[in-house]
Amino acid sequence: LFFQPWLNDGGATAFRATVTGGSATEGLFLASGATDTAVALQGQSAPGSGGGSYASFGDPALSNAGSVAYKANLTGGTAGQGLFIDTAGVDTAFALQGQTAPGTGGGTFNVLSNPSLNDSGSAAFKATVSGGNSASGIFVFVPGSMAIYAVALAGQAAPGLGGVTYSSFSDPSLNE
Repeated sequence: LFFQPWLNDGGATAFRATVTGGSATEGLFLASGATDTAVALQGQSAPGSGGGSYASFGDPALSNAGSVAYKANLTGGTAGQGLFIDTAGVDTAFALQGQTAPGTGGGTFNVLSNPSLNDSGSAAFKATVSGGNSASGIFVFVPGSMAIYAVALAGQAAPGLGGVTYSSFSDPSLNE
C-alpha cells in the first residue's frame, strides 16, 4: 500500500509505503530523480527514544531543501510516539511523547500529529498534553536552536475575540 505522498519544487517525493520480503513491513522513502532512499524503516532504532524502535509511521512532510519530517509510533524505549526530521540522511527526534510541552505549566506531550515542514526546517504540529494547564496546542520546532515554542494553547485567549479562548485545533501548516 502507498499513502499520501509529498512533492517538493525540485521534483523529489517523500512517501510512506508497506513493504514485503524483508524484516520491515513499513517505511518512509524519498525518491529524487532515479534514486529511492529509505528514510526510516519499521524496526530500526529511533533516535532519542531511549532505546526504542520505529513501529509505524504517519505521512511525511518534505521541504524544498530535501528534509523529511515525520511522526512515528515507537516500541520499547521511553516514548510511545515521536516526531523526527531527516536532514541529509541524519534523523533527529524533535518531540517525544512524555517530553515537557512548552508553555503548559509542566504538561507533557501525549498524542502528536503529523508535522508540517517549511524550507528552513521548522516544523509545526498539533499535540494533546497530559498534566499542566492546557490540554492541547499548536507547537513549532526551530532546528537552529533545537527549541520548541507554543504558538497557541487550549484555554489561551484568542486574539481579537473579546475573551474567547481556544478549545481545539486543526493540523497546522507552515509557509516557506
